[in-house]
Amino acid sequence: TSGGGLHLYHRAGDDVVLPCRISSPFYTCSGVYWFYIRDPNRRLPLEVKDGNVVESSPRAARLNVGSNCSLIINNITAEDAGGYYCGYSIIIYDVTVLLNVLTK
Repeated sequence: TSGGGLHLYHRAGDDVVLPCRISSPFYTCSGVYWFYIRDPNRRLPLEVKDGNVVESSPRAARLNVGSNCSLIINNITAEDAGGYYCGYSIIIYDVTVLLNVLTK
């Protein structure tokens, strides 16, 4: 879908909303996928599949999917910094969201 990237800057402990811009009447949040990448040489961990938080994710207790398909991360830590990819049925990827976590 759209290209480019979005850079977000938040402090550790903040709650953040990562937008997903799937803008088509054919796509619903029940088909949304969210991937997280911290190391580009490793496989993309799946955080959300078919609109539901993947329970095996280390962050599962702090993740939610918003009504607009956004990924909500509560109480972020430095470990949450990295790239997040939103897509539909693992095929179409939306803008990359780069989350930067500011620490002392």
